[in-house]
Amino acid sequence: MSKLQLMRAGYITVMPLMVGVMPFGVVFGALASAAGMSVWEALGMSIFVIAGSSQFVAVGLIADSAPIAIIVFTTFIINLRHFLYSASLASFLRPVSGIWKAVLGYFMIDEVYAAVIKRQQLGEFTPDEFKWYFLGGGLNLGSLWWLTTVVGVWLGNVIPEDMTTVLAFTLPLIFTAIVVPLVTSSPQLMSALSAALTAILFAPLPNNLNLIVAAFVGIAVGLMMETHQLRRSRVVLP
Repeated sequence: MSKLQLMRAGYITVMPLMVGVMPFGVVFGALASAAGMSVWEALGMSIFVIAGSSQFVAVGLIADSAPIAIIVFTTFIINLRHFLYSASLASFLRPVSGIWKAVLGYFMIDEVYAAVIKRQQLGEFTPDEFKWYFLGGGLNLGSLWWLTTVVGVWLGNVIPEDMTTVLAFTLPLIFTAIVVPLVTSSPQLMSALSAALTAILFAPLPNNLNLIVAAFVGIAVGLMMETHQLRRSRVVLP
């Protein structure tokens, strides 16, 4: 396949997820506008941060006049999952240049990663082919996210508050749709369930700190189960 064909394949692979991302982006833009952000400020956040969940949290904290240190720390913790995404591809993409790694790291969006990782795991691409495939998917979701952010800001007060709440409900649905197909082992299942339960139990915490606690609990549970399984696999039966 040519480079253009690989990009086109990646673009098409991600297309089914556009249905969920479109209202998500519009809602973010509307909430950013309600928080007092201009179209350029909201678009700048979508360009430089390009991580929907942390952007939602950041806008909420901005609206609550939270200290900048809290905003930065909270969004950093929420985005730690992207380090895990990158780590899963680090050895495979080792032959790729540093510039390409930076570009792919920028487009390490949840939906893009979830859509393309399966074909990489099946060994369908070389590292050089995969980078173009990944880029196509990244450009798809990235450009859609930027566009819908601007649309959301422009709509701003046009969207009724109750409709904004309904659309915002797509956030957990989108991430559920991303996570479920990737849960293929008992450690992954227990990690996801423990994180979800923790997030619910600690929901009363201010500034969405329940998400931080849930992330640490989910990672800890997953690591413990992985370690336990590894130790059992090393036991030599008589």
